[in-house]
Amino acid sequence: MNKRNRIEKKSFCFFKNNRILILVDDNKLLAKIKSVLANKYVLDTANNFNKNKFSSADLIILDQNNYYQMKNKFVKNKRVIPKLLIKNKKIKGEKALPVRITEVIDLPLRKSIFLNRIKLILNRKKELYQYQLKLKYFLLHDQLTGLYNRQFLNKYLIKLKNKKSIPISFIVVNIDSLKAINKKYGHNFGDQIVKETATILSKLVGLRDYIIRTGGDEFLIILLSKNLVKAEKIVEKIEVMFYNNLINKVKVSLGIGVATWSKLSQSIESVITTAMTNMYLNKLSKKESTRHRVISAMIKTLEAKSFETYDHAERMKKLAVNLGKSVNLNKKEIDELKLLSDLHDLGKVAIPESILKKPAKLTKTEFEIIKKHPRIGYEIIKNIPELQNVGKAVLAHHERWDGSGYPQGLKEYEIPILARIITIIDAFDVMLNQRAYKKAYSFDYTIGELKRFSGSQFDPYLIAKFLKNISSEKINFNKILLSH
Repeated sequence: MNKRNRIEKKSFCFFKNNRILILVDDNKLLAKIKSVLANKYVLDTANNFNKNKFSSADLIILDQNNYYQMKNKFVKNKRVIPKLLIKNKKIKGEKALPVRITEVIDLPLRKSIFLNRIKLILNRKKELYQYQLKLKYFLLHDQLTGLYNRQFLNKYLIKLKNKKSIPISFIVVNIDSLKAINKKYGHNFGDQIVKETATILSKLVGLRDYIIRTGGDEFLIILLSKNLVKAEKIVEKIEVMFYNNLINKVKVSLGIGVATWSKLSQSIESVITTAMTNMYLNKLSKKESTRHRVISAMIKTLEAKSFETYDHAERMKKLAVNLGKSVNLNKKEIDELKLLSDLHDLGKVAIPESILKKPAKLTKTEFEIIKKHPRIGYEIIKNIPELQNVGKAVLAHHERWDGSGYPQGLKEYEIPILARIITIIDAFDVMLNQRAYKKAYSFDYTIGELKRFSGSQFDPYLIAKFLKNISSEKINFNKILLSH
């Protein structure tokens, strides 16, 4: 035996014509060595493989005949080996683990060449694995913001349905007028607005919660194990953050809607739809929003022919929101209350101006015409999906606690709470301010009238809350009344 063969036999116990088959397990990226001698050889070089985050390669030793059979059967067609029988004088056993043949190499004389070839194969495998990870990441993430995308949302909602762990709150956030921003400043500037918005939102939610970019200008926040109260506190933080800060020197207005999955009988999709509807309602209630332009147009029309001024609506809005919060209305109801302050007398647009601005006392016929304005206002806005509750409150805002109001004669809790609140606020503001048909009354007289009609015209509980707000100076009424 020549020197070359002696080296091979002593080092590896291989014969001259043997080949080494490199097999890599696609599932585990881990090798299992059958030969004690081959295993020792690989373990000696384990540090080289660990640097690449691989423990070793599959080394299967075949004699010359078996090698050509395997090569013809599997290597050419690159087929998966379901079960590989290893036959050798030194090795006996079976390998049932499915593996793929990646390369066949000759047994080299030099150990360094052998290691380099194995390392090259493992590096290729590592690159493929990293590419697969990147591909998986981009399939589930938005490229602009790095947040999860809609494809992730679809998969995650299935997981939530199966888990059935409630409560879960959903917050829909929409950047108002993003199209206008893109048109005015360019799409790169608009993209920066989206990225900054995503960054701010990410800072305001917990590590266990999820933020998903569901559209060009829209985000969905999933709050696990948080009820509506906790979700609304997060919404308040978001509103404060965006109200007090400029993004790229631009004031960004957001529409925000929230809803909570609290009953297993509800579908998650319906809860998200509710959050979406509440978001559009919120945009309608904000004068900075483009959707509010429709409301503004209605108010200007009403202002042109009656005493229902913008200042009157703004004063009512501040007072109504304060009273609404003191009786624990949720965010959706507060947004509806803001809109009701603007729209409660919308039906007066159809009332003759001569009646609306008449300085003298109205005749019985004229008063009957005035009494039609709640129903007219309701008919105007009832077909706007986001304003269903507002429409009902518009219809009921002249109902009385004792049932003697109009147009339906509702009483007590039959009257929507939004209407009961706005009735008090409207009466309070009208009495304090001068009209063509009346002078302004003093603050003390106004308070006395509210007390006198508590339990007949007004909800006594709401009157007590309203007066308590005044006496405890929770809000500065003088500042509100004199701010316009």
